[in-house]
Amino acid sequence: MLSTLRTGLDDDEVRITAALVAARLGAGALAGTVRAPRVAAVFAGAHAQPVAALDAGRRLPSPPAPADEAHLLMHALLAPLLVVPPAPALPRHRRRDGGVARLARSGLEVALVPSLPRWLGGAGPP
Repeated sequence: MLSTLRTGLDDDEVRITAALVAARLGAGALAGTVRAPRVAAVFAGAHAQPVAALDAGRRLPSPPAPADEAHLLMHALLAPLLVVPPAPALPRHRRRDGGVARLARSGLEVALVPSLPRWLGGAGPP
């Protein structure tokens, strides 16, 4: 597990997610590795939280409902992907190719996005 997280911390594309997961697991052995990388300004708030948690020797709790950009980013990076069952019937412009739904004319794969509350940012509630 730690070696997988170390690999993630070395990868620019998943570094912040790996840092958040390390802090959620309380992986104190990775505190220096989590602290070391410089991150883009947009990730600074999300990066500061796992660093602080690991430095304090505690686990990062689940973030509260998103109230700012840092918490919104944390939710996006830590939320498990939803398992969405296939639609029982497809509209005419889509076709089923094995277990995959595709646009009938182009063949491009499409995904069903379930109707759920989503946080879109701004001052109001989700």
